[in-house]
Amino acid sequence: MRSPFLSSNVMVMASACAGLLSITIVGIDEGSLLATWLLSLLFLAAGTLLLLPEQANTGRSNEVLRLFYAASGFRVAAAVACHFWLNAANGSPYWNWAAEGGDEKWFYDYAGSLVTAWQTHDTDAMRASWDSQWAYYAWLVPLACIRYLGSLLEGDTVFNVKLLSCFFSALVVPYVFRLALWCFDLRTARVAALVAFLLPDFWFFGACLLRDVAIACLTAMVLCEVVAGSREKLNYWRLAWATLLNFGAILYLRLELAFLLFGICCAWLVAERLSRPARLLKLVPPVSVVILACLLVPYTREYIFMQLESLLAPERLAYRSNINIESGIEQAAAGSFGAAVLALPPAVRLPLQLGHSLLQLPTWAAINSYGCVPLALAGSLADTLWLGFVIFLPGGFLGCLAQARRRTLWVWGTAAVLLLALAYAAAIMPRWRLMVMPCLVILVAHGMLLRRFRKLALGSALAIGLLLAIYLHLKY
Repeated sequence: MRSPFLSSNVMVMASACAGLLSITIVGIDEGSLLATWLLSLLFLAAGTLLLLPEQANTGRSNEVLRLFYAASGFRVAAAVACHFWLNAANGSPYWNWAAEGGDEKWFYDYAGSLVTAWQTHDTDAMRASWDSQWAYYAWLVPLACIRYLGSLLEGDTVFNVKLLSCFFSALVVPYVFRLALWCFDLRTARVAALVAFLLPDFWFFGACLLRDVAIACLTAMVLCEVVAGSREKLNYWRLAWATLLNFGAILYLRLELAFLLFGICCAWLVAERLSRPARLLKLVPPVSVVILACLLVPYTREYIFMQLESLLAPERLAYRSNINIESGIEQAAAGSFGAAVLALPPAVRLPLQLGHSLLQLPTWAAINSYGCVPLALAGSLADTLWLGFVIFLPGGFLGCLAQARRRTLWVWGTAAVLLLALAYAAAIMPRWRLMVMPCLVILVAHGMLLRRFRKLALGSALAIGLLLAIYLHLKY
């Protein structure tokens, strides 16, 4: 790709126009123009501050920032379009994953209760909210801050809170570019950024109040900072920043992922340095500091041990065999195909669950049951379009294994571990797959550029079509 289309002047200007027009329309419609504008500018400033240091490290600060600006305006425009669509179709701005707004409404209302506790200085309510909802705090607190600012400016609206998801869904594009640039080359990085920009999942979940797109972005950020901080010469500031993101944010969004990411990063750092013992010894100080910080501080030590005990409890592990949902929309009856798969022996069930977690076969039949509601239509469309990208995934994996497997371990190795974790947990809702998406997007881009695997992509397309036909026959 000689011309970086996504970061071109035309795309940045078009994105700016789309974003400004959309923000103005929704701000006027909801009577929150000042608050909406101010929050949009704050998110643009936050993204700029996060990405500016890349000038000294990759020499491509300008392109990285342009990717963020190009993605931001279009993400906001899509969120505005979905917002009006939801209001017209559902009578509310929520996608309705469950009754009466589901998790989205719960996040919005709970953030409002935090705002009330802050305004009234109710320390008991603050402490009770932490004790009961600590696992969501890295999402609830930013939502509450947005609502608090909105209440000061008389612009406390659901759309303004959705801007947080827009921010993360735009920020993931330059971080995918960065990770691909560190592990592959500029050509692959530009294609990966374009795929991340086009990926339906980021458009869809960037227009709702669920935390999954934030988890995907933070995962990409952690991997980027660890890779950038460990190549050639250790950069302890970058490693410290990655540790803070992991144990200060991801831990309070998805507990299991935080510990899994820490183990993955430690394993890959060791794997990269096995042939050079002197470089391997340099990892001892930073890893020791993190472990000691967890063990020596009494509250931290007790908290982590308590959560690990909960995580490894038999009833928590048994959750994987009690899932009764086949997709994000359809419910699995006791005698359904999905329930039959979960009853199979682990050696048979895990590969099937891995394939289902990766492919997320479209659920167009749900539209017949639920009607042409936004959730059913958007979810089915996103899953269908993802199948067009996933056919390049086998070629991307094999291309990494065929050459530079150690350098690209951060991408293909992380994707493999996280996908196996999803399969083990029977994580079958499409949004749970987002935490792996930054790595999958890069592998898809790599597979697109490898001509020797074009026939493999065609074979993958035929295999997916056959699997889809068998699945629909068995299920319906």
